[in-house]
Amino acid sequence: MQKKWIIAIILLAAAGTLFIGCKRHCGGFYTPEERITHVINKIEKELNLDAAQKEELQQIAWELKDKVANMKEDRRSKHQAIVALIRKEEVTADDIDTLMMQHHQKMENIVEFAGQRFIRFHTLLTPEQREKLATMIETHLEDHCH
Repeated sequence: MQKKWIIAIILLAAAGTLFIGCKRHCGGFYTPEERITHVINKIEKELNLDAAQKEELQQIAWELKDKVANMKEDRRSKHQAIVALIRKEEVTADDIDTLMMQHHQKMENIVEFAGQRFIRFHTLLTPEQREKLATMIETHLEDHCH
């Protein structure tokens, strides 16, 4: 179970790093769509992707964008649920368990989704492309993450 969560965190961090990025390091791209397009173009160029690989990358990128948007909506509803609990006269362990179980189920769904997309794209890449992508991510993390 712990290994599953570690993989989930790594996949989500990689997805966020690649497809969402942070505003100050994306060359002036301010909307998520602009950042995604910028990153897709960079990956396509650096890895010299063929047409099928480009199509798959674009599909995965936009699917991840939708998932991230849904996660933000879920976060808002979770915050509202927490506020509601705070306002209750009494909070029980069942209240907390219910909230946590809902969160865990959503996270497991996201982990499964991200893992499937990772595998799908990975199988399309040549060993040379995988190495270039790994190097790109390492460089990005060194340059932009403290």
